[in-house]
Amino acid sequence: MVKRSHRNILAFTTGLSLITAMTPGVFAAATPEQRKEFVLEEILVTAQKRTQNINDVGIAITAFDGKTLKELRFTQPSDIASQTPNFSVANLATNIPNFTIRGVGVNDYAINQGTSVGSYADQVYIASPAMMLFQMFDTERVEVLKGPQGTLYGRNTTGGAVLFNSKMPTEEFEASLDTEYGNYGRYVLEGAVSGPISDTLLARVAFNVTKSDGYQENLVTGNTHGGIDRQSWRVLLKWLPSADIDFLLNAHGGVDNSSLNSVNVPGVGGNTASGGTIDTANGVPYRDNDSYGVSLIANWDMGQVMLTSVSGFEKLDRFEYGDTDGLEGDGLIDQILISDIEQFTQELRLASNGSGPTNWVAGLYYGRDKIIDSTDYPVTGAGFPPAAFGLPSSYATLDVLGNRYTQISTSKAIFGQIEWDFSDQWKLTAGLRYSAEDKEFNDVTTPWIAEPGPGESGPIDSGLMFPAADYSADYSAVSGKIALDYNINDDAMVYASISKGFKSGGFQGTLVFSPANIIPFDEETVISYEAGSKVTLLEGRLQVNSALFFYDYQNLQAQGTLAGAAGGVTALFALQNIGDAEVKGFEIDVQALPVEGLNLALGVGYLDSKITDPFIAEVQKGGRPALSPKWNINGRARYEFDLNNDMYMFVQGDFNWQDNLFLDIYETPALQEDDYLLINAAIGIASEDGLWAVSLWGKNLSNTEYRVSAFTGGVAGTVYGYGAPKTYGISASFNF
Repeated sequence: MVKRSHRNILAFTTGLSLITAMTPGVFAAATPEQRKEFVLEEILVTAQKRTQNINDVGIAITAFDGKTLKELRFTQPSDIASQTPNFSVANLATNIPNFTIRGVGVNDYAINQGTSVGSYADQVYIASPAMMLFQMFDTERVEVLKGPQGTLYGRNTTGGAVLFNSKMPTEEFEASLDTEYGNYGRYVLEGAVSGPISDTLLARVAFNVTKSDGYQENLVTGNTHGGIDRQSWRVLLKWLPSADIDFLLNAHGGVDNSSLNSVNVPGVGGNTASGGTIDTANGVPYRDNDSYGVSLIANWDMGQVMLTSVSGFEKLDRFEYGDTDGLEGDGLIDQILISDIEQFTQELRLASNGSGPTNWVAGLYYGRDKIIDSTDYPVTGAGFPPAAFGLPSSYATLDVLGNRYTQISTSKAIFGQIEWDFSDQWKLTAGLRYSAEDKEFNDVTTPWIAEPGPGESGPIDSGLMFPAADYSADYSAVSGKIALDYNINDDAMVYASISKGFKSGGFQGTLVFSPANIIPFDEETVISYEAGSKVTLLEGRLQVNSALFFYDYQNLQAQGTLAGAAGGVTALFALQNIGDAEVKGFEIDVQALPVEGLNLALGVGYLDSKITDPFIAEVQKGGRPALSPKWNINGRARYEFDLNNDMYMFVQGDFNWQDNLFLDIYETPALQEDDYLLINAAIGIASEDGLWAVSLWGKNLSNTEYRVSAFTGGVAGTVYGYGAPKTYGISASFNF
């Protein structure tokens, strides 16, 4: 591990940032035109359901344009955390990412739990974290909205929202092709073609193929784990039947046949080696996932108002055979995950045309998702006697325990927001939303199988620990926001806001051994008090941004222990309300062009997050929630200089430093991850006209070992999951 030796860097960057009074900002890459104009590029965002300059919006936002995403080699949603202050990601036991913004997130591995950080792909809400494993390709922009999103966005969220925006069809023909080769057999091919089909119909087709051999060596079999085998595609059709009406059809899908990493057992191997294997023909854990979706966005400009409809359907068929104990053969416990997820969403909204001192938006939202989950846990090696669970078997041990349920969630909301410029310098924003969610948790049961072991004979025993049962719960809340912006001049603004976010309760989707364990948990709420500023200096060459916030966090949802739920054999874990909390902190971001061709970016985040009123015995008063590092710093530098009139060269580096944090809510000493520093770099040449570029790149150049997940207290004992080791390669891109 990288030792805690960066305090001087921390003090220097924090002091510098405070002196320059920054605000939550944006990372944008320099273009040849910028080098000539010597000014930062304007970034447009849609955080308030209309297009605005990021520096005119009184919200803490970090945004990445498509060029920067490519330069930083961000390929999956979780990558954006490395350059976003106060944003953490953990990959949990079921191989799904868990987003946490400003200490607000859900550290649960069940796929039926909505996240505290809402994610939206081309305006469509993503219902399950299991659907967050998609590839980012042909992307126009990613926006990270920090703080409760209690007014305008989909399913009300307490932590924030992440908006993924694809590149749109163009009126002129264009095409691109990107390819990449790297160590561990990494290969990427990505392409897009866009242009008009007729005077009223535009189209864009994009695809991505990513493959690799993986970097984790199995110490028992010699096989390699963690290889990637993904293919993704997207087709966009934009129809403009008249000057006032347009439609955008978005069809997309993907296949993921990747192998999976095994977990690591402490003291066995390192982050590139594991003692684990699973009882399959090739001994490599794997997934076989298929996903597809379609959305239709319609806009009707009626003069004074715009009517917008956003309809979306998404489906994921999921199969994963995972190693969760890092042990040879049957080991203690593995898992077979079979899930079928479908979601439909519909949003209707009316918005003013953006002229005059008042702008408003009002709308209706409806969402329905259905999750059918079937999980089997092979537990032969755990030695669980059926009698301990009250099961009628003559065999010494259980072979399989299962988890079955069907969850149907229905969400409805009505919302509105108004912005009033009541003077040349002052703007008042007020928003309100009523949300109602109904959850049905049906066919819940725990199947079991016992087979004859050594010295035993007879037929297979199987059955249900309890008859399949049905449950339901309803949740509703009023949330919203009030904010005041003050424009000091054309280059500086300050803002203050109070907002409330709501995340509904539900039912745990993890293993249970009795109906008594199926207890619905309550909704969580966050009331946020925030103040910030956005300042442009040095004639557009320096953007300095800051935000200061305090959260009143009620009924925090996190994974806790179900005491005695497993008949004394082992502990079970489930999402529940573990306590109330307070979160205090700030973010500072800067982007600068100090000299021609040099683009610098720096972000600093600070969190003081603690439990103020614990509800369960395992959580201590004053303890830190999971994934809440006190300090985090990221930065980026890119220098471009002309080689001749046709080409320029670039040198780039970026880093991400994270303070120590706990990977669980219990502050288990073994699950405290030390601070670590990740360093990436690239060097290359490109044409001035943007037609081609070639680069050599490396990530995690110091080969730092760091954990992204950890678990203890269950059947598998203590196990870890590590981030990627040093990787490097060459990439080339071509535009036509």
